[in-house]
Amino acid sequence: MKLQILEFINLLRKAGLKLTTTEVIDSLNAVKLLGFEKELYYIGLQSTLVKEKKDMPVFDKIFNLYFNHRSQTSNLRNNYHNQGLGAIEKKAGLSDGRGLASTAAGGGTPDLLQALLSKDSNLIIEHFHKVIEERDSVLLGLDTLNNIDDIVRQTQIQMEWFMVVNKLERMKEQEEISVIDYYYSIEDLNYLKETLKNMLEMNFIVRFGKEALKKIAEKENIYKTNFVDLKGNQIEELQIKIVHLGKKLATRKSRRYRKANRGKVNIKKVVKNSLPYGGIPIKLNYLNKKMARPSLILLCDISGSVAQFSSFMLQLIYLSQRLFKDVSLFVFVDHLVEVTGLFKNYDLEEVLSELPYLTEVTETGYSHFGNTFREFCESHLHIVNDKSTVIILGDGKNNWRPSGIEYLSKIRDKCHRLYWLNPQPIGEWNNRDSIIKEYARYCHKVFECRNMDQLEIVVKKVF
Repeated sequence: MKLQILEFINLLRKAGLKLTTTEVIDSLNAVKLLGFEKELYYIGLQSTLVKEKKDMPVFDKIFNLYFNHRSQTSNLRNNYHNQGLGAIEKKAGLSDGRGLASTAAGGGTPDLLQALLSKDSNLIIEHFHKVIEERDSVLLGLDTLNNIDDIVRQTQIQMEWFMVVNKLERMKEQEEISVIDYYYSIEDLNYLKETLKNMLEMNFIVRFGKEALKKIAEKENIYKTNFVDLKGNQIEELQIKIVHLGKKLATRKSRRYRKANRGKVNIKKVVKNSLPYGGIPIKLNYLNKKMARPSLILLCDISGSVAQFSSFMLQLIYLSQRLFKDVSLFVFVDHLVEVTGLFKNYDLEEVLSELPYLTEVTETGYSHFGNTFREFCESHLHIVNDKSTVIILGDGKNNWRPSGIEYLSKIRDKCHRLYWLNPQPIGEWNNRDSIIKEYARYCHKVFECRNMDQLEIVVKKVF
C-alpha cells in the first residue's frame, strides 16, 4: 500500500500539486493510523495533501482513476448509475405538477432527450455503454489520449448531443418545459459530459495502464497546459496565478547596486579604502539594491490563435507596471493600435473583454507582422531609445505576406533589448507560413512561451 500511495503522490505532482516531503510523510502516517479501507485512506490523503480548494477536483479525479485503474469501465458506469443525475431526481418533485414524461413522448425526439426528460438513467447508461464500445475503435494508441477532448466531442455528435441542447432551448422558448426544467437538463448534460470523459479515460487506463495515468495527470497540470488549450475554470485559476506573479514582479528589486548609508557591506570598496590605513577597515562602505526602471514597449498579436496568451501577458504587465519607468502597449492583427490609454483610464477586466472587438486592428482577420512593424516605425519609432525593452508576442505566422524585417531591424537598432515570445510549440516553428526563424535574426532572444511554467522562466530572464 505504501508503494501505491507514493505512486499516487507522484501522479498528483505531475498534475500540478505542490507537495513537500513533510506532507508525503504525513499522508503515509495518516493512512497508517486510519486504516486501509478506501473511504478512510481517501480522507487521510485528502486532509494531508490538499492545501487549496481549487486542488480538490484534480485530487478526486486522480484518486478515482488511480485506485480504480484495475477495475473495468463497468465499475464507473455503476458509480454513475448510483450517484449521477442528481438534477433529474429533483425534477420528480417539481411544484408545477406537469412532469416531463409526456414531453418525451413526441415523435422525432432524440433518444438522449427522451432519456433526460423521462428521468431514465438506465436508458442513458445503455447509450453510454453502446457508444463507448463503438469508441474503442478510435482509441488506436496512447498518443490518441492527447486528443481526448476531440474524441469526447465526436462522441457527443454521435449521441446527437447538440441537437438535444437546441431542442431543449426551443422547448423552453415555447414554454413546453419550465425554465427550471431547462437548467436542470443542462446541468445533467454537463455532468454526463464529464462522466463520458472519465469513462473514455478509464478505457485508456484499462488498455495502457500506468502510462495512460501519467498522461492524464499531466493534462490536468495547468502550469504545463498550453495557453490555447485552457478552458473555463483553468483560465480563471491561471488568472489568479498571473495576478500573484504580477504583484511579485512589481515589488522585485534589480541586481544592480548603488552607494548607500546602510545595507549590504561593499567588501571590495572596504578593502580598497583600508589600504592607506595598513589594511584596517576604518570606514565601512555599503551597497543597496537599486530599482531598475526601464521603459517597456509591448506589441501583442490578438488574433485567435494567440489571443489567450496575449490577454495573460497584458494582464501581467498591467499589474507589474511599477517596475518600469513607462509602459507603451500595442495590439495588432494586421493593423497596429495603441491601447496604453485604455489600460490607464478603464478597468483591466473591461479592457481585456473589449480587445477582441477592436475593429481597427484588422481588415482580413489574419496576422500581418510586416505591416505591423511598418506602422510602428512610421508612427511610434520615436518612443524607442537605448533604455527601451521591446517585447513582441506572436507565433510568427505571417500568412505568406511581406515579412517587414527591414522595419524590425530599425526597432532592434534603437532599443536596448528586443525579445520575442512565441506561444507556439518549438517543433512547429518555421512550418508553412511561420517565419519566426527570419525574425529571430533581429531579436536578442526568442522564447518558447506556451504555458505558465515557461512564462515564469521568461519573466525571470527578461525582467
